[in-house]
Amino acid sequence: MTKQILIILLLALSIESWSHIDYDKIRRKKFYSSELDTTSTDILRLEKKHAIIYFKKSDIKELINNPVSRDSKFTLPKEVHSDLESLLNSSEQIRLRDWWYDYTEEERKRMFGSDDYKNKDKNHIEDLYYICPDLLHDSKAMIIDKETGKIVTEKMLIKRVNGLMGTIYLDFLLPNKKSIWNIVLVLGE
Repeated sequence: MTKQILIILLLALSIESWSHIDYDKIRRKKFYSSELDTTSTDILRLEKKHAIIYFKKSDIKELINNPVSRDSKFTLPKEVHSDLESLLNSSEQIRLRDWWYDYTEEERKRMFGSDDYKNKDKNHIEDLYYICPDLLHDSKAMIIDKETGKIVTEKMLIKRVNGLMGTIYLDFLLPNKKSIWNIVLVLGE
């Protein structure tokens, strides 16, 4: 009987630890790419500078609808994600391209001839800024390295980085150390 109680207690503690991601405690952590069937699953495709990342729409919806499972510091009211939810409810495959977080203003100006490049993707990517790291952390995303064009099968790294003037952020790195996502944990002066 005590053995069964101990097993139930350990199971309950492990479930509790999986339900929250405390990014403040992460210094270095491994994560992996998953393999998703992009033909039969509703997918959101996000093109970044160094990678193409595929997410299941259902996983994103679950994080929006279940904020308890997320770090409360990064949980926004459901109303904030209303545009993103309507996009996710469409039956077509969603393709977004991130020109804002990965590129500098000089690179955008060189690509588009103007540093005032705007389109509708920016609002959706802003909504995904703190949702996608949860999915990356939990290995619920398929990551394709743009250099090789292949799914990343090696371990990748989440690494805490101290930035300028006290800023602290987490970098999600490919095996070749190129960043595919980062989130700000603490703003500096």
